[in-house]
Formats: sequence, structure tokens, C-alpha cells
Amino acid sequence: MKAAFVLITVAVFALCGNARGQDPIDWYDCSSKPDGNYLNPYNCHGLIHCSTGYAFSEVCPPCIQHPTTCPEGTLRFNEQTGQCGWANEAPCNELPFPATTPRPITTARTTT
Repeated sequence: MKAAFVLITVAVFALCGNARGQDPIDWYDCSSKPDGNYLNPYNCHGLIHCSTGYAFSEVCPPCIQHPTTCPEGTLRFNEQTGQCGWANEAPCNELPFPATTPRPITTARTTT
């Protein structure tokens, strides 16, 4: 009975992508990466979780503000450990999120 429960639980997590039931994001490619946590290039206080080729955006938890370890009030993702940690142990070099280019509006011409 326990084995059946474990098998069903694993299948549900595989189908849902992650434990929080979030929808995958489309701006990060996990197709060639092993499952795990990766640096979010646009947010030092978050990470990208890759699971079965899908990418999910996660946020690091808050912390008590401190000038050295937690200056922004939120932990930072540490690429070396693969976990959120103190700011003084996780350098931040985030990039600006790319602007989306609006599509040109086209209208159909009618001829008479």
C-alpha cells in the first residue's frame, strides 16, 4: 500500500512540474539542463527551478535586514550551493529583464 502511494505521489509531481503547482515560465530554457536550481539572471533574490525540462521561477525567503548578510530583506540565490543564502556569500549581478517588442498592428485592406 505504501509503495502505491509513493508511486502515485511521484507521478503527480512529475505531471505538475513542481510541488507548488506553478505554471512553467517560457523565458528560460531547461530542455538541456538536469533537474535542479539555477541562477535567475534577472533577479538575485530568486532562482529558476528546472524539472523534467520545464522552468519554474521561485523566490528566496525573506530574512531580518542586516547591513552585511541581508541588506535587502530577502536572501539571495547562491549559485555555488544551489540554495538561497546570505548576501555576503552570494554576489549579485542581475541583468535588466529584456523589454518585449510590441508587435505591429496590421489591418486588412478591403478593395472594392
